[in-house]
Amino acid sequence: MLFGAVLVGLSATGPARAQLPPEVEADRLLLIARDSMEAQDWAKARDAFEGILALGIAVPPDFHYHYARALSQSGRPVQAKEELTLYLGKADRGSETYRDALALFNTVDAAARRMEEAERKEAAAAARKTEDARKTTARIAEAEAGDVDAQEVVGTWYMYGTNGVKRDYAQARKWLERAAAQEQDMALAGLAFLYVNGWGVPKDFAKAHGYYIRAARKNNVHALHGLGVMYANGHGVRKDPVVAAQWYRKGAEAGSTESMNNLAGLYMKGEGVPLNRDVAYELYLKAGKLGHKGAQKNIQTLFGGFHNWN
Repeated sequence: MLFGAVLVGLSATGPARAQLPPEVEADRLLLIARDSMEAQDWAKARDAFEGILALGIAVPPDFHYHYARALSQSGRPVQAKEELTLYLGKADRGSETYRDALALFNTVDAAARRMEEAERKEAAAAARKTEDARKTTARIAEAEAGDVDAQEVVGTWYMYGTNGVKRDYAQARKWLERAAAQEQDMALAGLAFLYVNGWGVPKDFAKAHGYYIRAARKNNVHALHGLGVMYANGHGVRKDPVVAAQWYRKGAEAGSTESMNNLAGLYMKGEGVPLNRDVAYELYLKAGKLGHKGAQKNIQTLFGGFHNWN
């Protein structure tokens, strides 16, 4: 028995690393391991077993089994699997401990696989983060070198705080203005959004309208929808549901699910367009199929319809 009065089967094969003779120090640590396991202090037991290994002493097969138990219980299934592999290769196959070791092996093998998979995913995520940071740095450098497409992209990053950059409206405005000066439609729409919301600039619907119009000339979907919102609510312009519907229709045709949903709302009320629930339903349905949550809810609440949107 491994936990006998003396540590049977241990022999000195290397230099002592403690003041006590190696065999005596091993006995002392083994008692600590035994008492710790009985108290279910698995980390302390594990440390005691590792102290024995550090002495450079040959250990009997059962040592690997008990050490594996401590490793398993203290959250180290990969090492536990290694120790059990050593034990199973040396132990008596007819012993009760051997059968217990086989059962424990299956447990730690599954846990080790899960841990290894989690570590692989974590490493892959870290690698992606590093690569994304490299790409972000490179894109900002391109913007600084005068690349108008990069200026537009970087401005949008700063506006929303994405791609590893902190939200910074001053930086967003700087880069969007540089790209907008060359009539980049996303930059124009982005600047309009800053002025609509008062993000880093005084709220100014007149300026927003001007930027939206310039972007709309290039059929920018955000600008088309934004103009619909302005006319629907009278933001900086005379409230006009007819004009709002016209912009929403253009936005819907360009693929804006927001415009589809809002235009459907006008058809439901007969504002700016003839009252037509059938057209409203078709618009809600189209937007819902494209993932617009509000349209999906409207289909259910207004028409009592249920669809599998997945």
